[in-house]
Amino acid sequence: MKPVKRRLVAGALAGLALSAVGRAAPFPVEVIEQFDEARVVAFIPEARIQASPAWDPLSAPPPLSVAEAVAAVKRERAAKRGGEPFSVMEIELRRLAPHRHRWHYLVKTRDREGVHYYVVLMDGSVVDAIREPESVK
Repeated sequence: MKPVKRRLVAGALAGLALSAVGRAAPFPVEVIEQFDEARVVAFIPEARIQASPAWDPLSAPPPLSVAEAVAAVKRERAAKRGGEPFSVMEIELRRLAPHRHRWHYLVKTRDREGVHYYVVLMDGSVVDAIREPESVK
Protein backbone atom coordinates (compact mmCIF):
# COMPACT_ATOMS: atom_id res chain seq x y z
CA MET A 1 0.00 0.00 0.00
CA LYS A 2 1.31 3.46 -0.84
CA PRO A 3 2.16 5.84 2.05
CA VAL A 4 -0.64 8.27 1.12
CA LYS A 5 -3.26 5.50 1.13
CA ARG A 6 -1.93 4.18 4.45
CA ARG A 7 -2.33 7.63 6.02
CA LEU A 8 -5.85 7.97 4.62
CA VAL A 9 -6.87 4.54 5.90
CA ALA A 10 -5.26 5.15 9.30
CA GLY A 11 -6.96 8.54 9.55
CA ALA A 12 -10.34 7.07 8.64
CA LEU A 13 -9.97 4.31 11.22
CA ALA A 14 -8.91 6.79 13.90
CA GLY A 15 -11.94 8.97 13.08
CA LEU A 16 -14.28 6.01 13.36
CA ALA A 17 -12.78 4.97 16.69
CA LEU A 18 -13.11 8.49 18.12
CA SER A 19 -16.70 8.86 16.95
CA ALA A 20 -17.62 5.52 18.57
CA VAL A 21 -16.02 6.62 21.85
CA GLY A 22 -17.89 9.91 21.72
CA ARG A 23 -21.24 8.11 21.42
CA ALA A 24 -20.59 5.54 24.13
CA ALA A 25 -22.92 5.87 27.10
CA PRO A 26 -21.22 6.62 30.41
CA PHE A 27 -21.16 3.85 32.97
CA PRO A 28 -23.79 4.16 35.72
CA VAL A 29 -22.77 4.79 39.31
CA GLU A 30 -22.73 1.57 41.29
CA VAL A 31 -24.39 2.10 44.66
CA ILE A 32 -23.55 -0.62 47.17
CA GLU A 33 -25.28 -0.53 50.55
CA GLN A 34 -25.26 -2.82 53.55
CA PHE A 35 -28.87 -3.15 54.71
CA ASP A 36 -29.15 -5.37 57.76
CA GLU A 37 -27.58 -8.68 56.72
CA ALA A 38 -28.04 -7.97 53.01
CA ARG A 39 -25.64 -6.30 50.62
CA VAL A 40 -27.76 -4.32 48.16
CA VAL A 41 -26.61 -3.03 44.76
CA ALA A 42 -28.19 -0.51 42.37
CA PHE A 43 -26.89 1.06 39.16
CA ILE A 44 -27.84 4.71 38.67
CA PRO A 45 -26.88 6.90 35.71
CA GLU A 46 -24.81 9.90 36.83
CA ALA A 47 -27.19 12.23 34.98
CA ARG A 48 -30.08 10.93 37.10
CA ILE A 49 -28.13 11.57 40.28
CA GLN A 50 -27.26 15.10 39.18
CA ALA A 51 -30.91 15.74 38.25
CA SER A 52 -32.06 14.96 41.78
CA PRO A 53 -32.06 17.87 44.24
CA ALA A 54 -28.99 18.48 46.37
CA TRP A 55 -29.62 18.46 50.10
CA ASP A 56 -27.69 19.61 53.16
CA PRO A 57 -29.14 17.94 56.27
CA LEU A 58 -27.90 20.79 58.46
CA SER A 59 -29.85 23.46 56.60
CA ALA A 60 -33.28 22.12 55.61
CA PRO A 61 -35.62 19.13 55.70
CA PRO A 62 -35.13 16.57 52.90
CA PRO A 63 -36.61 17.58 49.53
CA LEU A 64 -38.57 14.30 49.54
CA SER A 65 -40.40 13.11 52.65
CA VAL A 66 -40.61 9.50 53.79
CA ALA A 67 -44.30 9.46 52.79
CA GLU A 68 -43.41 10.72 49.30
CA ALA A 69 -40.68 8.06 48.99
CA VAL A 70 -43.17 5.33 49.92
CA ALA A 71 -45.69 6.75 47.41
CA ALA A 72 -42.97 6.63 44.71
CA VAL A 73 -42.28 2.96 45.50
CA LYS A 74 -46.03 2.23 45.35
CA ARG A 75 -46.23 3.80 41.88
CA GLU A 76 -43.15 1.86 40.69
CA ARG A 77 -44.52 -1.42 42.01
CA ALA A 78 -47.97 -0.77 40.51
CA ALA A 79 -46.36 -0.16 37.10
CA LYS A 80 -44.24 -3.32 37.27
CA ARG A 81 -46.21 -5.71 39.47
CA GLY A 82 -49.80 -4.48 39.26
CA GLY A 83 -51.77 -4.10 42.46
CA GLU A 84 -50.02 -6.91 44.29
CA PRO A 85 -50.12 -6.18 48.04
CA PHE A 86 -46.84 -5.53 49.84
CA SER A 87 -45.55 -4.14 53.08
CA VAL A 88 -42.70 -1.74 53.78
CA MET A 89 -40.23 -3.43 56.10
CA GLU A 90 -37.61 -0.69 56.47
CA ILE A 91 -36.60 2.71 55.17
CA GLU A 92 -33.25 4.41 55.63
CA LEU A 93 -32.04 7.81 54.50
CA ARG A 94 -28.46 7.66 53.18
CA ARG A 95 -25.92 9.80 51.38
CA LEU A 96 -24.99 8.77 47.83
CA ALA A 97 -21.22 8.40 48.13
CA PRO A 98 -19.11 10.11 46.85
CA HIS A 99 -21.70 12.83 46.13
CA ARG A 100 -21.56 15.11 49.15
CA HIS A 101 -25.02 16.65 48.78
CA ARG A 102 -26.96 13.89 47.05
CA TRP A 103 -29.07 11.63 49.23
CA HIS A 104 -31.49 8.73 48.75
CA TYR A 105 -33.90 6.52 50.61
CA LEU A 106 -33.22 2.80 50.68
CA VAL A 107 -36.56 0.98 50.95
CA LYS A 108 -37.05 -2.69 51.77
CA THR A 109 -40.42 -4.25 50.93
CA ARG A 110 -41.93 -7.71 51.25
CA ASP A 111 -44.63 -9.41 49.22
CA ARG A 112 -45.66 -13.03 48.62
CA GLU A 113 -42.62 -13.50 46.34
CA GLY A 114 -40.12 -12.28 48.92
CA VAL A 115 -38.06 -9.20 49.73
CA HIS A 116 -37.42 -6.37 47.26
CA TYR A 117 -35.17 -3.31 47.55
CA TYR A 118 -35.51 0.14 46.00
CA VAL A 119 -33.41 3.28 45.87
CA VAL A 120 -35.53 6.45 45.85
CA LEU A 121 -33.71 9.62 44.80
CA MET A 122 -34.70 13.02 46.19
CA ASP A 123 -36.61 13.83 42.97
CA GLY A 124 -38.91 10.85 43.62
CA SER A 125 -37.42 8.63 40.92
CA VAL A 126 -37.11 4.96 41.85
CA VAL A 127 -34.34 2.55 40.93
CA ASP A 128 -34.69 -1.19 41.52
CA ALA A 129 -31.91 -2.58 43.65
CA ILE A 130 -30.84 -6.19 43.92
CA ARG A 131 -29.54 -8.22 46.80
CA GLU A 132 -26.01 -9.28 46.02
CA PRO A 133 -25.66 -13.04 46.41
CA GLU A 134 -23.31 -14.30 49.08
CA SER A 135 -20.08 -15.67 47.71
CA VAL A 136 -19.59 -19.39 47.71
CA LYS A 137 -16.98 -20.46 50.25
